[in-house]
Amino acid sequence: MKTRTARSIVNLMAVKTNPQCVHLIVDGERRMQLTRIACAELDIHDGDRWTIALERRAMARVAEDALRQRAMRMLGQRDYASAELRAHLVGSGAAASLCDTLIKELNRAGWMDDGRAARQRAAALAQRGWSVARIESALEVAGYITKHIRAALAALETSDRARLAAMIEASGSMSPARLYRRLIAAGFDPDDVESAVDRIKGSLTGS
Repeated sequence: MKTRTARSIVNLMAVKTNPQCVHLIVDGERRMQLTRIACAELDIHDGDRWTIALERRAMARVAEDALRQRAMRMLGQRDYASAELRAHLVGSGAAASLCDTLIKELNRAGWMDDGRAARQRAAALAQRGWSVARIESALEVAGYITKHIRAALAALETSDRARLAAMIEASGSMSPARLYRRLIAAGFDPDDVESAVDRIKGSLTGS
C-alpha cells in the first residue's frame, strides 16, 4: 500500500458489477469499496482530501457493512435468537459492541423477533418428534429467554403423548431395542418409553 501524503485525494470509481457501490481510489490505489449510501452518510465525495480520520471512518463502515451482510445471510437461511446470532458473529471475530448495535437494529427493522423465532424452532423440533423437555432444552441452549420458551411450548399443537404415538407408528419393523434408543434420544420419559416398547414386544410375541 502506498504511503499516504498530506495532498492525497480520494476519487470514487463506480463498481461495474454493482452500481450501488464505488471503489475508493487514493493516489491511484484502490483502498476499499463502499456503498453510495455509506459514502453519503460519511460525507465522502470525489476529490475530497484523504485524511487518517476519514480512512478510519471508512474502514469502520466497511466492517459494519460486512457484518450486516453476514447477519442477513444467516437470517435468510433461518431465524436466530438474538443471543445465538450474537454468539455466532462474535465467534467469527466481530466486536461485541458492534454486534449488539447491529442486533438492536435488526430487531427494530423486523428482521429478528425472538418470540417468533422460538415458536418456529419449537414447532420444527416437534415435527421431528422431539419431546417438550428436549425442545425446551434446545431453546435454552440457543439463548432464548424463559418468556419466549414458555410461549413457544404453549403454542405447540401436539402433546408428548401424541408425538410418542406417532413415532412408534412410524417405526415400522424397527427392533424394540432400536426404537427404545430413538425415543429416549427424542427426550421422552423413560417410563413412558419402556411401557410403549413392552407393548410392542408383547404384540411381537403374541402374549
